Amino acid sequence: MKRPELPQDLAMESLVIGQILLAGPEFDYWASMLSPDDFADARCRAVWMACLRARADDLPVDPSTVDAGLRRAGSLAADAPWITERMDEAVTAANLGAHVRVLRERAARRRVVQAARQVEAAGLSEDLSTEDLSEHGQRVMFDACRTDRGAGQPIGGSELARVLLDGETIGARLKTGLGILDDTLGGLEPGTLTVIAGRPNLGKTAMVIHILHRVCLLDERPGLLLSLEMTTRQVGYRLLAVASGRAVHDVRGAPPAEHAIRIGNSGVRILDTGHLGLAAVQGRLRDEVGRYGIRLACLDHLGRMSRERGATAYEGVSANVRGLKNSAKELGIPLVVVCQLNRAVEGRESARPRLSDLRDAGTVEEEADNVLFLWTAE
Repeated sequence: MKRPELPQDLAMESLVIGQILLAGPEFDYWASMLSPDDFADARCRAVWMACLRARADDLPVDPSTVDAGLRRAGSLAADAPWITERMDEAVTAANLGAHVRVLRERAARRRVVQAARQVEAAGLSEDLSTEDLSEHGQRVMFDACRTDRGAGQPIGGSELARVLLDGETIGARLKTGLGILDDTLGGLEPGTLTVIAGRPNLGKTAMVIHILHRVCLLDERPGLLLSLEMTTRQVGYRLLAVASGRAVHDVRGAPPAEHAIRIGNSGVRILDTGHLGLAAVQGRLRDEVGRYGIRLACLDHLGRMSRERGATAYEGVSANVRGLKNSAKELGIPLVVVCQLNRAVEGRESARPRLSDLRDAGTVEEEADNVLFLWTAE
């Protein structure tokens, strides 16, 4: 049986192209709303990409510059007469907002259908393991359902300057509540991987819990802790101790109800499980961002993540940390990862850790945006 055609409205796409070229100074706004794959028609898609390239080069977006851009790109999908014809048909940019909404709605449905078919094909081929198929399905469907489709386009010139000077970008950093981090880093930046490393029992988990307290309880933003070592109850008692300003052993005996309720009403989320593989962690992060809108994720700790069968410890940790960095960038959230240093640090005359100490922990040194060492001279 022949499959139904993918959702699309080619006439609407052609109309939108013409109207946007008539929009003048409002082009940047519409550029933030649409991405090339919102257009099913190859000509419209090629013209839209040429429009974006012209804008990135600080050129006027008109039939001449778009036609020149198409020629430079070697695209024969459309030319200046075709573009002018679209503008003549559009006449005016009136009702462009409504037309863009229809186009985006069709594109969203098309992406979901295409993703479902891709997952179906992968499942029927039996080339992937069950775990890999699950990760593949989650990643494909998550990407298909993203709403920030206008993002990811090249920018330059004045647009780049606007982004660099945009106060909202600075404000997107999350304060940790730890002065030395906030003063040095300005907070945790979305899309970055921060590693907290040290020998056991030096306060790495305590630092993560302090960060969660600031982000989730004080700043009221949702965050996730993947605790591969402690149970939810153990983490909860430590978070309760930070919130109440009391010792952990005190809150165990008499949990302060007021602060327990504050934690219950906050956006903090804790998953305590044993060994999780990279695919499972990435799938969980996508799910938490998509369903709960988490702004921060923490993992305690890297050494307890399972690795692919047959991989050495070095290869396994390298693959895991590389995948975690990719997830932070893909999801646009800061990811804080706890990492243990080996005993070699204690055998030196100076116990102060160095970046080279991370070389035994895979490629952490290369992948991390920020590395924080906890150590004591004693």
